[in-house]
Amino acid sequence: MITRIFEQQHVETAKAFIQKHYNQRITVQEIADHVGVGPKTLQRMFKRQLQTSIQEYQVQVKMEKAIEHLESGVANIKQVSLLLGYKRQSSFTKRFNKHFGKCPSAYVQNGNS
Repeated sequence: MITRIFEQQHVETAKAFIQKHYNQRITVQEIADHVGVGPKTLQRMFKRQLQTSIQEYQVQVKMEKAIEHLESGVANIKQVSLLLGYKRQSSFTKRFNKHFGKCPSAYVQNGNS
């Protein structure tokens, strides 16, 4: 029981760190250092608690933020890609398409559906 609570706290700390730094390239090592455990231990905890990898969680957070930015209409696709920490719009577009099954421009043109 204590181990489970301990693990949940570490995963929540890692999630908060990822969400705070979603627009930066952060490594598993950096996240683990912040949490205070080894990277492999954190990866195992993450997988057990969330059934996903740290890297996939990072992508999920970035894509949620992408949708927020696109729906707000405040930033265009190029600006959104920069806000998310992508150096090239093409990298962002490719990741968005892989995650949602459509490119950001189609998402915007189709009324955010």
